[in-house]
Order: sequence, then C-alpha cells, then structure tokens
Amino acid sequence: MAEDNVKIMVFGAHPDDCDIRTGGIALKHAALGNQVRFVSVTNGDAGHHEIGGV
Repeated sequence: MAEDNVKIMVFGAHPDDCDIRTGGIALKHAALGNQVRFVSVTNGDAGHHEIGGV
C-alpha cells in the first residue's frame, strides 16, 4: 500500500555523508513530492574537504 506524504530524515556523521550515501534516493523521493531532510551530527570539521555534497 503506497503512503502519501512520506517524510524521510537521513542522519550522517559528517556534512557530506548523507549526500554521498543517499543523495540519489533522496532526489527520487523529493521528485515524488516527499519531504527529505539531511541531518549532520558534527560541526563539520571532520568532513572530506575535496568531495563536495550534491
């Protein structure tokens, strides 16, 4: 059974983790009209400095 108004929250240790690991599926759900939120649980000083998010 399909549900309307799906809300997705993705947690990552670093600011780029959510983008790199779940960016594609997040984009798919956003295009379907679902709410997608990324949450970083650090202040950002430990993320990768060469690989940016989407």
